[in-house]
Amino acid sequence: MKPSKSNPKGESQGLWPPTRRLLQAMFQYRGLVGVTVVLAVVLAGMAPLRPWYIQQAVDGPMRTGDLDALAGLGWLILGLLILESLLRYGFGYLSVQLGQSVVLDLRQSLYTKLSRYRPGFYEARPVGSLASRVINDLEAIAELFAQGFLTMAGDVLQLVVVLVVMFSTDWQLSVVSLLVMPLLLRSTWWFKEKVHASFTSVRANTARLNAFLAERLSNLLLVPLFDREKRENQAFAEENARLTKAHLDGIWYYSVFFPVVEVLTAAAMGLMVWYGAVRVESGEVSPGVLVAFLVYINQLFRPLRLLADKFNSLQMGVIAASRVFALMEEEAEVQVQVDSAGSAPPKAENGRRGLHVKISDLYFGYDPERPVLRGLNLELNQGEVVAVVGGSGCGKSTLAQLLVRFYDANSGRIEINGRNLESYPLQELRHRMVYVPQELFLINGTVLDNIALLNAGLDGPTVEARIRSCSWWL
Repeated sequence: MKPSKSNPKGESQGLWPPTRRLLQAMFQYRGLVGVTVVLAVVLAGMAPLRPWYIQQAVDGPMRTGDLDALAGLGWLILGLLILESLLRYGFGYLSVQLGQSVVLDLRQSLYTKLSRYRPGFYEARPVGSLASRVINDLEAIAELFAQGFLTMAGDVLQLVVVLVVMFSTDWQLSVVSLLVMPLLLRSTWWFKEKVHASFTSVRANTARLNAFLAERLSNLLLVPLFDREKRENQAFAEENARLTKAHLDGIWYYSVFFPVVEVLTAAAMGLMVWYGAVRVESGEVSPGVLVAFLVYINQLFRPLRLLADKFNSLQMGVIAASRVFALMEEEAEVQVQVDSAGSAPPKAENGRRGLHVKISDLYFGYDPERPVLRGLNLELNQGEVVAVVGGSGCGKSTLAQLLVRFYDANSGRIEINGRNLESYPLQELRHRMVYVPQELFLINGTVLDNIALLNAGLDGPTVEARIRSCSWWL
C-alpha cells in the first residue's frame, strides 16, 4: 500500500542563511582561503602598474629617444604581464579547488543524510528532482566558488584600486571617462535581472526533465504495454522544448548585453581621447597620461562587464545552496529513543530462535486522518511462524514495514522482547528482523553482491555454504 503524497519542504527564505552556511563551509579550508585572498589583493595592487609604466615610457624614453631605457621599460612591462598571468592562473586554480573541496563535503553530507531518510520521504518526491539536488545544485555551488565569492571580491578590489589611481592622476579626465558609467550600470542591472530569471527557469526545467526521465525510464516496460509511445514522446518533446527555450532566453540576453557594453566602452574611450587631446594640446596633461587612461578604462570596464555574469553565478549558487540545505534539514531520519534498558540490540531469549513481538492498540495511517491499521493488538511468541492474511490494501505490508521502522506508528506501542521498538538501534534492529519487499530490486553488481547486499563480512564461500544449508542451491 502506497502512502499519500506530501508536499516537500519549501526552500529557505532569503539568501543570507545559505550564504552564511557556505562561508562556514569555506572557512574550514582556511589555508586555501588565506592564499586565495592574498593573491586577490596582490592582483588588485598590480592592476595599475602596467599602465603607470606605459605612461612613464611615453613621457620619458619615447620623447627623448632613449631606446635603451625604452627597451628596459618594455621588458619590465612584459615581466609584469607574465607575473600577473601566473598569479591569475594560481588564483583561478585555487578558487576552483576550494569550491570542489566544499562541494565534496556537501555531497558526502547530503548523500549520508539521504541514505538515512525513511522510505516515506522518497515516496513523496520524484527521484529525478532529488538527483538534481545532488548533481546540478552542487555543481552550481562549485561554480559559485569558481566565479562568485572570491573572484567578485577580487574584481571589486581591482575596481577600487584603479579608480583611486585614476582620480589621483587626473580627476577631470577620470570624470569624463566615467560619464557613460550610469548607462553601463543600468545595462548591467537589466542583464543581471533577466539572466537571473532565465537561469532560474533553466534550473527548474532541468529538474522537471530529470524527474520526467527518472519516472519513465524506471517504468519503461509499461509504455509499450499500454500503447503510450506516441503520447510519452509528445510529453518529452514539450519538456525538452521548455528547457531549450529557457536556455535560448539566456543566450539572447547575453547577445544583447555584451555588444552594448562594448559600445559604451568605446564611447568612454572616445570621450576621454577627445577631452584628453584638448588638454594635451594645451599642455595640461602629458601624452603618457592619455595613453595610460586608455588602459585604465579597459581595466575598469572589463570587470564591470563580467561582474553581472558572476553575480548571477553567485545568486544561482546561493539559491542552489538553499535547496540543498533545505533538503539536509528535512526531519525524515528515524529517531532512536533511549530508555532505561539502554540501547542493546534485540536478542533471542533462552537460547531459542526468534524474538517476542507484542503490538498493543496500534493505529497507523500514511495520512493520519485516514488510518490503515486501527487498534491492532497482536502477540507473536518466540519461535512461532505466523502468517497475516487479508485482502489487497488491508495493511499486511504496512505492518511488516512498521516492524522494521520504515514508518512509525501514529499511536500505540510495539515491543520487542519487552522493550519499546523505537529504543533499539536501527542497524541492529534490521539486522535481527529482515523485511523482504514485494517489489524486485537488483543493485548494480554481481549476483554475490545482490545476495550479500555489499556486506563485507560475507564472502563467496560463506554465501554458498548458507545457500546450501537452506537447500536453495541448484
